Amino acid sequence: MHPGVIPRLVKIGRIARKHGFDGTLRVQLLPEALPETIKEKEFLFVSYDGKGVPFFVESWDADSALLHLDQVNSEHAAKALEDHDILIPAADEQAQAKLTLVGCKVYDETLGFIGSIIRDWE
Repeated sequence: MHPGVIPRLVKIGRIARKHGFDGTLRVQLLPEALPETIKEKEFLFVSYDGKGVPFFVESWDADSALLHLDQVNSEHAAKALEDHDILIPAADEQAQAKLTLVGCKVYDETLGFIGSIIRDWE
């Protein structure tokens, strides 16, 4: 896969609701999705306006289905993600998913365009 190419994404579940006040999310996985599919310190995608928005997984508790995503640190931010689908790259593309972020543009709600991703996270 070439840098900047968006992977084919598959749904593995959805964000059911916020959990607490620190941005933690309660997740409902599809019956066929294994809890190990979500990995800490890797990216997953949240369906937003028909597109997969990448989020870095800070922590994942598979036993209680609690997920904490980077930059989702408040009740308000967590509430905004409720009922959104969770997506991951299709199995044949998962190993190369990090490359797909190179070339993506980064925006901030307040500041607007910040820049483009120029290299992988290592």
